[in-house]
Amino acid sequence: MLSEPRHLTVWQVSGGPADRAYAEVFLKYGVALIGPGDAGQWRPDHDEDEFDGQVVRRFAAEVQPGDAMLLRTGLATIRAVGLVSGAYQYMPQFDDVNGWELQHARRVRWCRLPDEYTFETRTFGGNPPRFSQIKEPEVMDYALRFVNSSPTHWQTAPLPELPEEEPPLL
Repeated sequence: MLSEPRHLTVWQVSGGPADRAYAEVFLKYGVALIGPGDAGQWRPDHDEDEFDGQVVRRFAAEVQPGDAMLLRTGLATIRAVGLVSGAYQYMPQFDDVNGWELQHARRVRWCRLPDEYTFETRTFGGNPPRFSQIKEPEVMDYALRFVNSSPTHWQTAPLPELPEEEPPLL
């Protein structure tokens, strides 16, 4: 008996600008990262302005395990599709990723695409945010079809080891 295809909440996260990209870090360590991280761990009682607006709050509080995540590398291009595998974490070891403070983290089981996939239109917008929920039907359909098709071994594969946190400077 075939199971009913599931509904997904789909998010996109930027893999960084072309001149300081960090998509490979996401794939290597099984993470999605955003910044700015200099305000410390997100907590509901903090003012959103400390975290550069609502983006960190949405990343920490609204994303759920099982949601789909697209690793965006351009205005309409993605490098990987992933499934969020855990709760929000603050990871100090990502305080310098190609010059960016990206300590706000989610663990993600990524499936790297054989080649980057480019949608026909600028589906993420002319100036896409570093992280956002996707509502565009073309992108939603792509993510849903990808997650519900074979092979699916990546969806339950062990997560990669995280890098060690560096000891504080004295």
